[in-house]
Amino acid sequence: VDVVGSIATFFRTIGQRFAHGYARSWFLSGRSQLNYVGAVGDGSGNSAVMACLNVINSAFTEVPIQVTRRTAKGSEVVPEHALTQLLARPNASMGEVLLWYATLSSLHLDGNAYWVKIRSAAGRVVELWPIFPHLMEPVWTTSDPTVFIKAYAYFPGVLSSAGVTYFRPEDIVHFRLGLDPNNPRKGLAPLKS
Repeated sequence: VDVVGSIATFFRTIGQRFAHGYARSWFLSGRSQLNYVGAVGDGSGNSAVMACLNVINSAFTEVPIQVTRRTAKGSEVVPEHALTQLLARPNASMGEVLLWYATLSSLHLDGNAYWVKIRSAAGRVVELWPIFPHLMEPVWTTSDPTVFIKAYAYFPGVLSSAGVTYFRPEDIVHFRLGLDPNNPRKGLAPLKS
């Protein structure tokens, strides 16, 4: 009995019945005729993906953020630390939960999440604003290999008619999930692969 031939025939038949003529099944042809990235996008339009992200986001935001200090006896919580107060109210338009939802969703959909630090006249960080990854890119130069990231380019033109704004690296918090082999300055979410 030709087991391999029988299995291949079975999958070929199943593939033909469900393909409806618009694409061959990837497991039969070795490559797909469909552009899955173009069809799916970043995954945010998929209810199953968003349900999983909601579980991740909800679980993360249930745990209170604390700043701790190392001591000879272990660690102790630093009450009323400036960072915990800033995270509790990152800006006038959102609270901590919304900040983390935007951050974690960006991180898991794209592999990158960004916060812009807004500083007071004295240079103290007084606000944090999440920026979605399709609106920001790290910028570097090949003329100075000692500078990994020279700036961050913000492209608000997607949302408005404004031009590109450049931020200093010290004014951006860049969260990465994984490492993009095509650009080590960026993360790469498993969902994108």
